[in-house]
Amino acid sequence: MRIAIDFSTVDHLRMSAGHYRYVVQLVRGLAEIGGAQKFLLFGSTKEPVPELKEIFLPGSRWIYRRISHWRHRGVYLVDELAYLRHFLAQPIALLHVVHNFIPRCARCPIVVTKHDLIEEILPEYEATRQGLFYQIHRQRVENRADCIICISQTTAADLKRFWRIEAERIVAIHHGVEADFFDEPINDLLRDDPVYHPENIVLASPYNLEPRKNVSGLLEAARALAHDFPRLKLVLFGEGLLTPEREKEFERRVENLGLRDVVVRPGIISDAMLKQLYRRADIFVFPSLYEGFGLPVLEALACGGCVLAGAAPAMAEVAGNAAVLIDASEPAKLAGEIAALLRNPTRRAELRRAGPRRAREFPIEKMVRQTWETYQMVLQSGRRKMAVAR
Repeated sequence: MRIAIDFSTVDHLRMSAGHYRYVVQLVRGLAEIGGAQKFLLFGSTKEPVPELKEIFLPGSRWIYRRISHWRHRGVYLVDELAYLRHFLAQPIALLHVVHNFIPRCARCPIVVTKHDLIEEILPEYEATRQGLFYQIHRQRVENRADCIICISQTTAADLKRFWRIEAERIVAIHHGVEADFFDEPINDLLRDDPVYHPENIVLASPYNLEPRKNVSGLLEAARALAHDFPRLKLVLFGEGLLTPEREKEFERRVENLGLRDVVVRPGIISDAMLKQLYRRADIFVFPSLYEGFGLPVLEALACGGCVLAGAAPAMAEVAGNAAVLIDASEPAKLAGEIAALLRNPTRRAELRRAGPRRAREFPIEKMVRQTWETYQMVLQSGRRKMAVAR
Protein backbone atom coordinates (compact mmCIF):
# COMPACT_ATOMS: atom_id res chain seq x y z
CA MET A 1 0.00 0.00 0.00
CA ARG A 2 1.11 3.51 -0.76
CA ILE A 3 1.26 6.82 1.06
CA ALA A 4 -0.44 9.37 -1.19
CA ILE A 5 0.35 13.09 -1.26
CA ASP A 6 -2.18 15.32 -3.00
CA PHE A 7 -0.36 18.09 -4.89
CA SER A 8 -3.18 18.56 -7.41
CA THR A 9 -4.69 21.74 -5.97
CA VAL A 10 -1.45 23.76 -5.84
CA ASP A 11 0.83 22.37 -8.57
CA HIS A 12 -0.35 25.08 -10.98
CA LEU A 13 1.78 27.53 -8.96
CA ARG A 14 5.56 27.95 -9.14
CA MET A 15 8.53 27.71 -6.81
CA SER A 16 7.98 31.36 -5.89
CA ALA A 17 4.79 30.25 -4.05
CA GLY A 18 5.27 28.91 -0.53
CA HIS A 19 2.71 26.08 -0.83
CA TYR A 20 4.35 24.81 -4.03
CA ARG A 21 7.88 24.99 -2.62
CA TYR A 22 6.77 23.16 0.52
CA VAL A 23 5.49 20.15 -1.43
CA VAL A 24 8.51 20.02 -3.71
CA GLN A 25 10.86 20.08 -0.72
CA LEU A 26 8.80 17.44 1.09
CA VAL A 27 8.59 15.04 -1.84
CA ARG A 28 12.30 15.34 -2.62
CA GLY A 29 13.13 14.69 1.02
CA LEU A 30 10.79 11.72 1.36
CA ALA A 31 12.33 10.20 -1.76
CA GLU A 32 15.62 10.21 0.15
CA ILE A 33 14.52 8.88 3.55
CA GLY A 34 11.34 6.90 2.82
CA GLY A 35 13.02 3.50 2.91
CA ALA A 36 11.01 0.76 1.18
CA GLN A 37 7.74 2.67 1.51
CA LYS A 38 5.87 3.20 -1.76
CA PHE A 39 4.37 6.60 -2.57
CA LEU A 40 1.76 8.08 -4.87
CA LEU A 41 1.72 11.74 -5.89
CA PHE A 42 -1.51 13.24 -7.19
CA GLY A 43 -1.10 16.17 -9.57
CA SER A 44 -3.27 18.18 -11.94
CA THR A 45 -0.91 18.04 -14.94
CA LYS A 46 -0.21 15.22 -17.39
CA GLU A 47 3.31 14.80 -16.03
CA PRO A 48 4.97 15.64 -12.71
CA VAL A 49 6.13 19.23 -12.34
CA PRO A 50 9.70 19.82 -13.62
CA GLU A 51 11.18 20.02 -10.12
CA LEU A 52 10.04 16.44 -9.37
CA LYS A 53 10.37 14.60 -12.67
CA GLU A 54 13.58 12.80 -11.71
CA ILE A 55 11.79 11.05 -8.83
CA PHE A 56 9.47 9.13 -11.18
CA LEU A 57 12.09 7.25 -13.20
CA PRO A 58 11.52 3.57 -14.08
CA GLY A 59 11.88 1.37 -11.02
CA SER A 60 11.08 4.19 -8.62
CA ARG A 61 9.00 3.62 -5.49
CA TRP A 62 6.98 6.66 -6.59
CA ILE A 63 4.10 6.73 -9.06
CA TYR A 64 2.21 9.74 -10.39
CA ARG A 65 -1.49 10.02 -11.12
CA ARG A 66 -3.37 12.93 -12.60
CA ILE A 67 -6.54 14.44 -11.12
CA SER A 68 -8.16 17.23 -13.12
CA HIS A 69 -10.27 19.39 -10.87
CA TRP A 70 -13.67 20.55 -12.08
CA ARG A 71 -14.06 24.32 -12.20
CA HIS A 72 -17.84 24.67 -12.41
CA ARG A 73 -21.01 23.79 -10.56
CA GLY A 74 -21.01 20.31 -9.09
CA VAL A 75 -17.27 20.57 -8.40
CA TYR A 76 -17.34 18.45 -5.25
CA LEU A 77 -19.32 15.62 -6.84
CA VAL A 78 -17.05 15.42 -9.88
CA ASP A 79 -13.89 15.65 -7.78
CA GLU A 80 -15.15 12.92 -5.47
CA LEU A 81 -15.67 10.62 -8.45
CA ALA A 82 -12.16 11.36 -9.71
CA TYR A 83 -10.63 10.47 -6.36
CA LEU A 84 -12.82 7.40 -5.98
CA ARG A 85 -11.54 6.01 -9.28
CA HIS A 86 -7.94 6.28 -8.06
CA PHE A 87 -8.67 4.92 -4.59
CA LEU A 88 -10.34 1.86 -6.11
CA ALA A 89 -7.43 1.29 -8.50
CA GLN A 90 -4.64 1.74 -5.96
CA PRO A 91 -4.76 0.77 -2.26
CA ILE A 92 -3.84 3.82 -0.17
CA ALA A 93 -2.44 3.45 3.35
CA LEU A 94 -2.48 7.17 4.18
CA LEU A 95 -3.45 10.38 2.38
CA HIS A 96 -1.61 13.65 2.99
CA VAL A 97 -3.68 16.68 1.91
CA VAL A 98 -1.38 19.69 1.54
CA HIS A 99 -4.01 22.31 0.76
CA ASN A 100 -7.82 22.23 0.85
CA PHE A 101 -9.75 19.36 -0.70
CA ILE A 102 -10.32 16.27 1.48
CA PRO A 103 -12.08 13.56 -0.54
CA ARG A 104 -14.96 12.00 1.31
CA CYS A 105 -14.31 8.68 -0.39
CA ALA A 106 -10.95 8.29 1.37
CA ARG A 107 -11.21 5.44 3.87
CA CYS A 108 -7.60 5.61 5.01
CA PRO A 109 -5.99 7.78 7.70
CA ILE A 110 -5.67 11.43 6.63
CA VAL A 111 -2.97 13.98 7.42
CA VAL A 112 -3.73 17.61 6.56
CA THR A 113 -1.29 20.53 6.38
CA LYS A 114 -2.72 23.87 7.51
CA HIS A 115 -0.62 26.83 6.42
CA ASP A 116 -2.66 29.53 8.12
CA LEU A 117 -6.13 30.53 9.26
CA ILE A 118 -6.46 33.84 7.44
CA GLU A 119 -10.15 33.19 6.76
CA GLU A 120 -10.88 33.21 10.48
CA ILE A 121 -8.66 36.16 11.36
CA LEU A 122 -8.82 38.78 8.60
CA PRO A 123 -12.07 40.65 7.86
CA GLU A 124 -11.53 40.69 4.09
CA TYR A 125 -12.06 36.91 4.11
CA GLU A 126 -15.54 37.08 5.64
CA ALA A 127 -17.24 36.00 2.39
CA THR A 128 -14.84 33.06 2.01
CA ARG A 129 -15.38 32.00 5.62
CA GLN A 130 -19.14 31.95 5.11
CA GLY A 131 -18.89 30.13 1.77
CA LEU A 132 -19.96 26.53 1.23
CA PHE A 133 -16.54 25.24 0.13
CA TYR A 134 -14.83 26.63 3.22
CA GLN A 135 -17.48 25.22 5.53
CA ILE A 136 -17.15 21.77 3.94
CA HIS A 137 -13.37 21.90 4.25
CA ARG A 138 -13.51 22.92 7.89
CA GLN A 139 -16.03 20.22 8.71
CA ARG A 140 -13.93 17.54 7.04
CA VAL A 141 -10.75 18.64 8.80
CA GLU A 142 -12.56 18.60 12.13
CA ASN A 143 -14.22 15.22 11.53
CA ARG A 144 -11.87 13.29 9.23
CA ALA A 145 -8.28 14.40 9.78
CA ASP A 146 -6.27 12.04 11.98
CA CYS A 147 -3.50 14.63 12.29
CA ILE A 148 -3.14 18.28 11.29
CA ILE A 149 0.37 19.51 10.53
CA CYS A 150 0.66 23.25 11.25
CA ILE A 151 3.64 25.04 9.74
CA SER A 152 4.22 27.08 12.90
CA GLN A 153 3.26 27.20 16.54
CA THR A 154 1.33 30.34 15.61
CA THR A 155 -0.89 28.44 13.19
CA ALA A 156 -1.28 25.62 15.70
CA ALA A 157 -2.48 28.11 18.32
CA ASP A 158 -4.88 29.67 15.80
CA LEU A 159 -6.26 26.24 14.91
CA LYS A 160 -6.96 25.38 18.53
CA ARG A 161 -8.50 28.79 19.07
CA PHE A 162 -10.88 28.91 16.11
CA TRP A 163 -11.66 25.27 15.24
CA ARG A 164 -12.82 22.31 17.29
CA ILE A 165 -9.51 20.46 17.09
CA GLU A 166 -8.02 18.68 20.07
CA ALA A 167 -4.38 19.41 20.81
CA GLU A 168 -3.58 15.69 20.46
CA ARG A 169 -4.34 15.85 16.74
CA ILE A 170 -2.10 18.86 16.05
CA VAL A 171 1.62 18.87 15.39
CA ALA A 172 3.72 21.92 14.52
CA ILE A 173 6.37 21.29 11.85
CA HIS A 174 8.23 24.35 10.60
CA HIS A 175 9.13 24.95 6.99
CA GLY A 176 12.78 24.50 6.06
CA VAL A 177 15.25 26.37 3.89
CA GLU A 178 17.47 24.86 1.19
CA ALA A 179 21.15 24.48 2.06
CA ASP A 180 22.30 26.46 -0.97
CA PHE A 181 20.72 29.63 0.44
CA PHE A 182 23.73 29.67 2.79
CA ASP A 183 26.31 29.59 -0.04
CA GLU A 184 28.89 32.32 -0.42
CA PRO A 185 27.40 35.45 -2.01
CA ILE A 186 27.85 36.37 -5.66
CA ASN A 187 26.15 39.12 -7.62
CA ASP A 188 26.86 38.21 -11.24
CA LEU A 189 23.16 38.24 -12.18
CA LEU A 190 22.73 41.78 -10.84
CA ARG A 191 26.07 43.31 -11.76
CA ASP A 192 25.09 44.89 -15.08
CA ASP A 193 21.65 46.12 -14.01
CA PRO A 194 21.75 49.86 -13.16
CA VAL A 195 19.07 49.30 -10.52
CA TYR A 196 21.70 47.61 -8.36
CA HIS A 197 24.41 50.24 -8.82
CA PRO A 198 26.49 50.38 -5.62
CA GLU A 199 25.37 53.94 -4.91
CA ASN A 200 21.68 53.01 -4.98
CA ILE A 201 19.85 52.13 -1.80
CA VAL A 202 17.86 48.97 -2.49
CA LEU A 203 14.84 47.82 -0.54
CA ALA A 204 13.52 44.41 -1.62
CA SER A 205 10.09 42.92 -0.91
CA PRO A 206 7.69 40.40 -2.50
CA TYR A 207 5.18 41.77 -5.01
CA ASN A 208 1.98 40.35 -3.57
CA LEU A 209 -1.17 42.45 -3.69
CA GLU A 210 -3.17 40.49 -1.14
CA PRO A 211 -4.17 43.18 1.40
CA ARG A 212 -2.52 41.45 4.37
CA LYS A 213 0.85 41.64 2.60
CA ASN A 214 0.69 45.42 3.11
CA VAL A 215 2.39 46.50 -0.11
CA SER A 216 0.27 49.65 -0.02
CA GLY A 217 1.80 50.57 3.34
CA LEU A 218 5.27 49.93 1.93
CA LEU A 219 4.55 52.30 -0.98
CA GLU A 220 3.53 55.01 1.46
CA ALA A 221 6.73 54.43 3.42
CA ALA A 222 8.80 54.59 0.21
CA ARG A 223 7.33 58.00 -0.63
CA ALA A 224 8.42 59.30 2.78
CA LEU A 225 11.89 57.78 2.38
CA ALA A 226 12.52 59.04 -1.15
CA HIS A 227 13.05 62.62 0.06
CA ASP A 228 15.99 61.72 2.32
CA PHE A 229 17.27 58.87 0.15
CA PRO A 230 17.07 60.15 -3.45
CA ARG A 231 18.79 57.05 -4.87
CA LEU A 232 16.20 54.73 -3.34
CA LYS A 233 14.98 51.72 -5.33
CA LEU A 234 12.10 49.54 -4.14
CA VAL A 235 12.41 46.15 -5.86
CA LEU A 236 9.15 44.20 -5.71
CA PHE A 237 9.85 40.70 -7.00
CA GLY A 238 7.50 37.85 -7.88
CA GLU A 239 3.80 37.86 -8.71
CA GLY A 240 1.48 36.95 -5.86
CA LEU A 241 -2.33 36.96 -5.86
CA LEU A 242 -2.64 39.55 -8.60
CA THR A 243 -5.94 40.55 -10.13
CA PRO A 244 -6.58 43.17 -12.85
CA GLU A 245 -8.35 45.34 -10.27
CA ARG A 246 -5.51 45.10 -7.75
CA GLU A 247 -2.85 45.82 -10.36
CA LYS A 248 -4.77 48.82 -11.67
CA GLU A 249 -5.02 50.23 -8.16
CA PHE A 250 -1.31 49.52 -7.58
CA GLU A 251 -0.36 51.42 -10.75
CA ARG A 252 -2.57 54.33 -9.71
CA ARG A 253 -0.94 54.52 -6.29
CA VAL A 254 2.58 54.36 -7.70
CA GLU A 255 1.74 57.24 -10.06
CA ASN A 256 0.00 59.35 -7.42
CA LEU A 257 2.83 58.86 -4.92
CA GLY A 258 5.46 59.88 -7.47
CA LEU A 259 7.25 56.53 -7.27
CA ARG A 260 7.47 55.73 -10.97
CA ASP A 261 11.29 55.94 -10.88
CA VAL A 262 11.57 54.26 -7.48
CA VAL A 263 9.51 51.07 -7.86
CA VAL A 264 11.08 48.24 -9.86
CA ARG A 265 9.20 45.03 -10.68
CA PRO A 266 11.41 42.29 -12.17
CA GLY A 267 8.54 39.76 -12.11
CA ILE A 268 9.12 36.13 -11.16
CA ILE A 269 12.84 35.58 -10.73
CA SER A 270 14.98 32.47 -10.44
CA ASP A 271 16.19 31.17 -7.12
CA ALA A 272 19.72 32.16 -8.13
CA MET A 273 18.69 35.77 -8.65
CA LEU A 274 16.49 35.73 -5.55
CA LYS A 275 19.44 34.74 -3.37
CA GLN A 276 21.57 37.49 -4.86
CA LEU A 277 18.80 40.02 -4.35
CA TYR A 278 18.44 39.08 -0.68
CA ARG A 279 22.16 39.74 -0.24
CA ARG A 280 22.37 42.89 -2.35
CA ALA A 281 19.37 44.62 -0.78
CA ASP A 282 20.29 47.10 1.91
CA ILE A 283 17.14 45.89 3.68
CA PHE A 284 14.72 43.09 2.89
CA VAL A 285 11.37 44.50 4.02
CA PHE A 286 8.53 42.08 4.77
CA PRO A 287 5.68 44.32 6.00
CA SER A 288 3.02 41.60 6.15
CA LEU A 289 0.33 42.02 8.81
CA TYR A 290 -0.33 38.29 9.20
CA GLU A 291 1.49 35.10 8.17
CA GLY A 292 1.22 31.44 8.93
CA PHE A 293 5.01 31.19 8.72
CA GLY A 294 6.82 33.77 6.57
CA LEU A 295 9.13 31.70 4.34
CA PRO A 296 10.71 34.72 2.57
CA VAL A 297 11.94 35.93 5.97
CA LEU A 298 13.67 32.60 6.57
CA GLU A 299 15.21 32.61 3.08
CA ALA A 300 16.52 36.15 3.50
CA LEU A 301 18.02 35.29 6.88
CA ALA A 302 19.79 32.27 5.40
CA CYS A 303 21.29 34.47 2.69
CA GLY A 304 22.67 36.92 5.22
CA GLY A 305 20.13 39.56 4.37
CA CYS A 306 19.29 42.46 6.64
CA VAL A 307 15.64 41.81 7.50
CA LEU A 308 12.95 44.17 8.75
CA ALA A 309 9.52 42.57 9.10
CA GLY A 310 6.11 43.03 10.61
CA ALA A 311 5.89 41.86 14.21
CA ALA A 312 3.13 39.30 13.66
CA PRO A 313 3.62 36.21 15.87
CA ALA A 314 4.76 33.88 13.08
CA MET A 315 7.50 36.27 11.95
CA ALA A 316 8.77 36.52 15.51
CA GLU A 317 8.72 32.73 15.72
CA VAL A 318 10.84 32.45 12.59
CA ALA A 319 13.22 35.39 12.94
CA GLY A 320 13.90 35.42 16.67
CA ASN A 321 16.43 38.18 17.36
CA ALA A 322 17.94 38.05 13.86
CA ALA A 323 15.59 40.66 12.36
CA VAL A 324 14.05 44.00 13.26
CA LEU A 325 10.36 43.35 13.96
CA ILE A 326 7.94 46.29 14.08
CA ASP A 327 4.28 47.20 13.87
CA ALA A 328 4.08 47.62 10.09
CA SER A 329 0.47 48.78 10.01
CA GLU A 330 1.42 52.48 10.15
CA PRO A 331 3.35 53.64 7.05
CA ALA A 332 4.97 56.55 8.89
CA LYS A 333 6.36 54.24 11.57
CA LEU A 334 7.47 51.75 8.92
CA ALA A 335 9.33 54.53 7.08
CA GLY A 336 10.95 55.70 10.30
CA GLU A 337 12.22 52.24 11.20
CA ILE A 338 13.60 51.67 7.70
CA ALA A 339 15.35 55.06 7.75
CA ALA A 340 16.86 54.37 11.18
CA LEU A 341 18.23 51.05 9.98
CA LEU A 342 19.60 52.55 6.76
CA ARG A 343 21.51 55.09 8.85
CA ASN A 344 22.95 52.39 11.13
CA PRO A 345 25.43 50.24 9.15
CA THR A 346 26.70 48.62 12.34
CA ARG A 347 23.24 47.30 13.18
CA ARG A 348 22.73 46.09 9.63
CA ALA A 349 26.02 44.20 9.76
CA GLU A 350 25.00 42.57 13.07
CA LEU A 351 21.72 41.39 11.54
CA ARG A 352 23.48 40.01 8.48
CA ARG A 353 25.72 37.91 10.72
CA ALA A 354 22.84 36.76 12.91
CA GLY A 355 20.57 35.73 10.04
CA PRO A 356 22.33 32.56 8.85
CA ARG A 357 22.82 31.36 12.42
CA ARG A 358 19.10 31.63 13.04
CA ALA A 359 18.12 30.10 9.69
CA ARG A 360 20.25 27.00 10.34
CA GLU A 361 17.71 26.07 13.00
CA PHE A 362 15.21 25.37 10.17
CA PRO A 363 16.79 22.73 7.89
CA ILE A 364 14.59 21.03 5.31
CA GLU A 365 15.81 17.68 6.59
CA LYS A 366 14.15 18.36 9.95
CA MET A 367 10.84 19.24 8.30
CA VAL A 368 10.94 16.08 6.16
CA ARG A 369 11.94 13.81 9.05
CA GLN A 370 9.22 15.16 11.33
CA THR A 371 6.61 14.72 8.59
CA TRP A 372 7.78 11.14 7.97
CA GLU A 373 7.56 10.44 11.70
CA THR A 374 4.03 11.89 11.70
CA TYR A 375 3.04 9.47 8.94
CA GLN A 376 4.39 6.56 10.97
CA MET A 377 2.60 7.72 14.11
CA VAL A 378 -0.74 8.03 12.28
CA LEU A 379 -0.31 4.65 10.58
CA GLN A 380 0.54 2.95 13.85
CA SER A 381 -2.42 4.62 15.55
CA GLY A 382 -4.70 3.42 12.77
CA ARG A 383 -3.46 -0.15 13.15
CA ARG A 384 -4.11 0.01 16.90
CA LYS A 385 -7.63 1.25 16.27
CA MET A 386 -8.24 -1.62 13.84
CA ALA A 387 -6.95 -4.15 16.37
CA VAL A 388 -9.25 -2.78 19.07
CA ALA A 389 -12.20 -2.85 16.66
CA ARG A 390 -11.57 -6.53 15.93
